Amino acid sequence: IGGQYDCFLAKFNAAGARVWATYYGGFGDDVANNCAIDNSNNIYLCGATNSSTGLATPNSYQASSPSATIDGFLAKFNSSGARIWGTYFGDGGDDRAYSCTSDALGNVFLCGSTSGLGQQISGGFQSTFGGLTDAFIVKFTGSGTFQWSSYYGDIDSDIAFDVAVDYNNNVFLCGQTNSSF
Repeated sequence: IGGQYDCFLAKFNAAGARVWATYYGGFGDDVANNCAIDNSNNIYLCGATNSSTGLATPNSYQASSPSATIDGFLAKFNSSGARIWGTYFGDGGDDRAYSCTSDALGNVFLCGSTSGLGQQISGGFQSTFGGLTDAFIVKFTGSGTFQWSSYYGDIDSDIAFDVAVDYNNNVFLCGQTNSSF
């Protein structure tokens, strides 16, 4: 264990026996908030961390932590529990990833909250930061290549807690707000 808290990811079989387990984290505190499985049985894990190293792989979208506060992260593991890639997602503010999911095409979506992602928002619905805290959504390919991202929020606090994809690859985002958009 690197910090006071590390993430863990564990696989169990249908009878309840543990097949494998792994820790995931750096020297700070790392919290896993969600995991999702794609059509190839790869596992995506997302959460929040204040570890400045240890969660991203070289040449990933964001290979190093951009802040000394809290950043979101997304990692992909194969069905045997080996990490394929990992990336930070955040800027100088407080950024937390709460949920992830994949679509039938192998893309992965990540959502959460931010106090200002700035340079990382592009190609999506809302490109400007709305207020205190905004929800965010981001799309990556299955290989970790950035596709697009968007804020979702207005002048008050907005948080995305879950993201889902339907059979037509439409993406749904839900959360809480005290903004009036």
